[in-house]
Amino acid sequence: VVWSYHIGGTGQDYATGIAVSRTGAVFATGIFEGVLTYPGTAPNTITSRGGGDAFMVRINERGTGMNWILQMGGTADERAAQVIALPDGESVVAMDFESPDFQAMPVALQSMGDADIAMVRINRDGTPIWAKQIGGQQAERLGINGFARQDGTMLVCGSMDGKTDFDPYKTVMGRGTSGGEDIFMAKYEMLHAKPMWAHVMGAAGTDRCHAIVGGINTSVVIGGQFEHRVDFRLGGTMQGGVHSAGVGPYMFAARYEQRHRSMSTQACAPYSATLSAWPNPTAGRVTLSGGPVAVSVFDATGVWKGNQQGPQLDLGRYGAGMYMLRYKDADTVRHVRVMVTD
Repeated sequence: VVWSYHIGGTGQDYATGIAVSRTGAVFATGIFEGVLTYPGTAPNTITSRGGGDAFMVRINERGTGMNWILQMGGTADERAAQVIALPDGESVVAMDFESPDFQAMPVALQSMGDADIAMVRINRDGTPIWAKQIGGQQAERLGINGFARQDGTMLVCGSMDGKTDFDPYKTVMGRGTSGGEDIFMAKYEMLHAKPMWAHVMGAAGTDRCHAIVGGINTSVVIGGQFEHRVDFRLGGTMQGGVHSAGVGPYMFAARYEQRHRSMSTQACAPYSATLSAWPNPTAGRVTLSGGPVAVSVFDATGVWKGNQQGPQLDLGRYGAGMYMLRYKDADTVRHVRVMVTD
C-alpha cells in the first residue's frame, strides 16, 4: 500500500466513484449522511443538509495530502455519484438528486420531480463552474456505471420514467417512455454540457441501462437489464435489434456506431460564423464576419490548440471535435463555439 485515507463519520458513508487525472491526482466521490470527517486540521468536518449528500475530494499526485473537498446536496437525498477526470485538471461529477434546493456552491439546481440527474463541472481548485440536469416530473436514475468520457464529450446512461428533458438549456429535447422504466443514453459536449443526442429504448416492463463506455472509432457500448420485448435499434439501424424474453429481467449489451456527418455552430455577436459541409475538400473551414481578428482556438476541455488570424480559419488541422474560438472585440472577449463531427 503506497498511501491510504480515511473519510467517514456518524452516518452511512459510501465511496461510489473514482478517477485519476493525467498527472496522477485522484478524484473520489460518494455519498454521506450526518457528519463527515476528513484528514486535515480543524475544522475538518462537513454536515449533510438532508438525508444524504454527495461529496468529492481531490488527493494530490504524491498522495501526501488532500487538496480540497466539495459538498453537494440539499434537504432531500442525493445518491450514486460518479466522476470523470479531464485532461486540463478539472473534473465532472454526476449523481441522482431529489432536493428542491440542491447546491454545489456557488451553483444550484431544483429537482423537477421525483429524482433527477445532476452534472457538475469543477475547476482545479474545487470550485463548481456549472451544474446541469436531466429531469422530468417522474424519476430519472443514473446507471451504476452510467457516466463516461469520450474525447471531448460526456456519455450518460440510466433509466427514466415518464417524459424527460435532456436539454439543460431548456429548449426541451424531450423523450417519453413506453411504459414502466425505460433505458436512455445521451451525449453532451464537455465545455458547457450542450446536448448532442439522446435515445430512449424500452417497453412495458422495467428496463434499465447500468453502464456506458465510449469505444474506439466513436462507438458506444451500453449494458443493463430488460423485461418483455425491447427494440434496441435506433431507427432500425442495429442488426438484430429486437430481443424477446420471458418474464425476466434479462441482461443485455449493445454497441452503436455514431455516424453523424454534420457541422453546427453557435456564435456570439457581433460576429457570426458560417461553416462548410463535412467531410469535403474544405472541411473545417470557418469564416467569421466582422473583419480581421486574432483568434485563439481551444478544444472542449479548454486545452489551447493554437492561434489563427481571421476572418478565414482552418479547424480541419485539429480534427473532429468541439472547439471554442476566443477573440477580443474592442475591450470585450467574445466566443464562438464550433462543433465538427464525422
